[in-house]
Amino acid sequence: MLKFFFKFLLVGIFFIGSLAMYAQEYTLANFLLINPDIRSSGMGNASLATSSHANDIFNNSSKLNNLDQKINISLNYTPWLFSLTNGYSELYLAALGVSGKINKNSTVYGALRFFSFGDFVQTDEVGNIISTFTPNEYSIDLGYTRLLSEKFSIGAAFRFINSQLFVGNLQGQNYSAAQGFAFNFNFTYRQHPDEEGFAAAVAFNNIGTKLNYTNQSSRNSFIPATLVAGVGYKLKLDEVNNLGFGIDFNKLLVPSIPTRKDTTAASYTQFVKDIEDYNNANVFSSYFQSFGGNTKLLNTIKTNFGVEYDFKKVLFVRAGYAIQPLEGNYLTFGLGVNYKNINLNTSYWVTTGNTNNRNPLNNTIQFGLNYSF
Repeated sequence: MLKFFFKFLLVGIFFIGSLAMYAQEYTLANFLLINPDIRSSGMGNASLATSSHANDIFNNSSKLNNLDQKINISLNYTPWLFSLTNGYSELYLAALGVSGKINKNSTVYGALRFFSFGDFVQTDEVGNIISTFTPNEYSIDLGYTRLLSEKFSIGAAFRFINSQLFVGNLQGQNYSAAQGFAFNFNFTYRQHPDEEGFAAAVAFNNIGTKLNYTNQSSRNSFIPATLVAGVGYKLKLDEVNNLGFGIDFNKLLVPSIPTRKDTTAASYTQFVKDIEDYNNANVFSSYFQSFGGNTKLLNTIKTNFGVEYDFKKVLFVRAGYAIQPLEGNYLTFGLGVNYKNINLNTSYWVTTGNTNNRNPLNNTIQFGLNYSF
C-alpha cells in the first residue's frame, strides 16, 4: 500500500506542478490547461484570433461558422512527459471534436478530452499486488456558435468534468471521482468576412464549480478558469501565398493560495483558517481576487506568439514562442498538409532558458487529423 501511495503521490505532484500556470495557485483537473489543438500548438499555442480551423472547437468555437465545410471532425494526440521517460510514456491526452453547421449562421459541436495517467499497481507492505488502477480525467463539451454579423460571432459551451485519480480508502480517508461542470464563452471580431486583415477575440474558459475527491468541504478546490484575449492579422501575399500572425494573453482566474507568515503557533493557526477560507471561497468572487494576491500581475500572464505561412492552403509551415514568467518559456514548430478533405498537423516543442523549468512537452511531437465534408 505504501509503495502505491508514494508512486501515486510522485506522479500527482509532478503533474499538478507542471501544469499549474503560476506557482502561487492550486487547481484540480489541470489537464484542461493542455492545449489539444495541434495546429495552434505549432504556433506557440496562439489560437484565439488566428484564421479559422476545425480545431477551433477546443479554444475558440466562435470561429467555427467561418469554416467552408458543413461537418468537421478533429482527432488530436499529445504524449505527456515524453522526453522524461526516454520516449516511452503511458501518459497522454487524446481529444475528439465534431462540429456541424445548422445553417450559414449557426453551428453546434461536441468535444471530448481524455487524459490517461497510465496503469498503477497497488501493493501491500511486502509487495504483493492487491489491484491495478488506471487514473484518468476527461471532459465533455456541448456547444453552440452564432454569427451575429459579417464581423462579430459568439460561442458558448457546457462542459462536464470528471477526475478519477483514485477510488478507495487511503490512510483512513475515502476517495472517489470528482465531478463538476463549467461553461466556456468566446467572442470574435474580424475586419473582413474572408478573414483577411485584423481580428480580435476574448474567451472565458472553465467558469464553473469546484472539485473534491472526498466528502469534506474543506477540500474543495478550484478548477483552472482562464481569461484569454488575442489579436491576429492575416496577410494575403498573392494568389497562392498567405501569412498569418497571432498573439494571445492568458490569465488564470484563481486567487493566490494563502501562505504562512512565520513559524509561530499563532501563525500556523491562522494559516489553517486561511486555507479553509480559501477552499470555501465563492467561485465568482475568486475570479476578481485572482488579480491581486502574492504575485505581481504581469507575472501571472502567459503570452503566446505564433506565425503561419500557407501555400495554396495545401502546405502550412508554423512557428511560435510562449513566455511564461513563472514556469519557463518554450519554442514551437509545426507543419500541416491538406489533401482533399483531410488535414494532417504535427507540432514540436523545445524548452528555452532555464533548464530547471522544462515544459512537460519538451522534445515532444504531437499529431492531429481533421476530416471535413
